[in-house]
Amino acid sequence: MKIRRPEDFLVKICGLTCEEDVDAAVAAGANAVGFNFHPFSPRYVDPTRAGALIDHLRAQTGRSVAVFGVVVLSTKTPWQPEPLQALLAELDGLQVHGVERPADLPDFAGRMLVAVGAEQADTFPGHEILVDDSWGRGVPVRWEEVRELRRPFILAGGLTPENVRSAVRRLRPAGVDVCSGVEAYPGRKDPQKMQRFVEEVRLALRTDYGTAEERVNANHANHDNRKILMGQGDGDEFSRRDRSA
Repeated sequence: MKIRRPEDFLVKICGLTCEEDVDAAVAAGANAVGFNFHPFSPRYVDPTRAGALIDHLRAQTGRSVAVFGVVVLSTKTPWQPEPLQALLAELDGLQVHGVERPADLPDFAGRMLVAVGAEQADTFPGHEILVDDSWGRGVPVRWEEVRELRRPFILAGGLTPENVRSAVRRLRPAGVDVCSGVEAYPGRKDPQKMQRFVEEVRLALRTDYGTAEERVNANHANHDNRKILMGQGDGDEFSRRDRSA
């Protein structure tokens, strides 16, 4: 898969729960953050608390750092926007887990990341996908399967400061999403790990992210990728068995 430009690369730190961790994520250089609205997660924040954290973030960064709300859906727990109604206008995107077909996705005007396993990537041809086989348990995805993908994707699942540079080099994702890999313990982040994680991503993008020929081709890839992500082309938070992981 052709690469995207480094400046388009998403570096998302998910599962933030307090002002200190929001500040540290911004200081580390993340260009996106995620707040978890799944009540059985140790990283859960209620909508009122999330609103206060978003206000805190916006006061520092305006809208330069994207804000995602993380939700888990299923046939038994379909999309119910009412609890988040007051926040929807403040969210730049949703990260949706548990959906198995496009018809079950929320009706949301912003950006949407659909969490899937690599084998499900073609199920959502008109949507951005986040590849995570582990439902947020920090288990690395099967890299050999991810390398076969021929469409843009965000990489998640088991990423750490120790392996993210290699993952970006080998798999050429359009972005990375980390949660437990930069934590001190579930629900609280480690500022040094976040800093190292972003630094390793930058090193991968600066020195290893494609050959000179690939960089020349990146402009064409970006155009094609945007068409796919807008539905015009062909284009780390949960476990099904253990929601408290």
